[in-house]
Amino acid sequence: MPGMPTPEELARLGAAAGRTFDQDFVAVMARHHAGAIAMAGEAMAQAADPRVWLIAQSIGHAQRNQIVVMRKLVAGRGAEEPLPPGETPSTHQQHSAEG
Repeated sequence: MPGMPTPEELARLGAAAGRTFDQDFVAVMARHHAGAIAMAGEAMAQAADPRVWLIAQSIGHAQRNQIVVMRKLVAGRGAEEPLPPGETPSTHQQHSAEG
């Protein structure tokens, strides 16, 4: 499965604390979520049942939002509201800059 943490990464997380833990956790989880996004995209491309397509779309959207929130938290910017449905971090930044 794409994005799974290595045993070494898990051991480093287990030994980390404070801000180092936060940064390492976000790095590992962002990659893990990116793997889930890729899997959801594949499911959307292959699904025969529209319910599977819908849940895959929901998973992809939720994982993207969680990546954005985690990265903002460790960057010290706080966690703003999740992205609107159908938006990605790059399109959201474009819309924010335009508005």
